Order: sequence, then C-alpha cells, then structure tokens
Amino acid sequence: RCLDRVQRLAARHGVTDLVDVEASVIRGAKVLKSSASPSFETQQYDLVLAIRFLEREFFPALGAMVRPGSGFLLFVSFVAREDGVPYEHPKDPRKVLERGELARVFGPEGGMGFETVEDRLEILPDGRVLSAFLARRV
Repeated sequence: RCLDRVQRLAARHGVTDLVDVEASVIRGAKVLKSSASPSFETQQYDLVLAIRFLEREFFPALGAMVRPGSGFLLFVSFVAREDGVPYEHPKDPRKVLERGELARVFGPEGGMGFETVEDRLEILPDGRVLSAFLARRV
C-alpha cells in the first residue's frame, strides 16, 4: 500500500519519470525476494525508506544505498516503551528499537556519514511508540 501511495503521489505531481519504486523482502543481511534489479542493494538512491523494517544486520547495506551528499534515509519503526511493557505486536523484542538507536547507528558515532535531520517519537493510540528518523548522508 505504501508503494502504491508513492506512485500515485509521483503521478499527481508529474514526476513519475524521476521515481523508481521497488520492494524487497529482507531477512538478516540477505535479500530473499525483490522487485528491483538483482544488484539494487549495491546501487545508491536519493531516498531510502524503511517502514516498520528492523533487520539490524542490514543496517550497513541500507546506509550504503543512500547517495552521499544528497541522499536521505527515512526510517520508521517501533521503539521499546520506557515502562518496559512488551508489545503484543511485534512480539519479538529483537524487532523493537532502543531509544536513540538509529541516531547512534547512522549518526556521527556510528561512522556511516549521516547527519540527523529529524529524530522523534510518536505514540500510537494503542500505546506503542514509533521512531520517525530522517537523516541525510553527507
């Protein structure tokens, strides 16, 4: 649904020739299935979007896919609650970020060459916490 929205938005603004939308199934550091070219993870993009995707082993590849100097990474995923109460979904605690984890990984101390543009938390109506992290690769 998200990819369909991106395509409709690009069409509405007359920029479909500038937007490539690709989907992949990734587990760990491996691409299992992809609508993209076989070497998509070795190419660089202006925007890499990861929504509710948390495969920490793939973080280095994700960062490398962002074009230096002009590219952005937008990452939205669940963050552990401060009170420690586990979520019903996602059930696996390894699929939940620690607070500030993305800034540590992709920020200056992580060594991937990103500067944080926005790093905020949003609480969903059901109490789950989402991290909305936007960074530019310098």
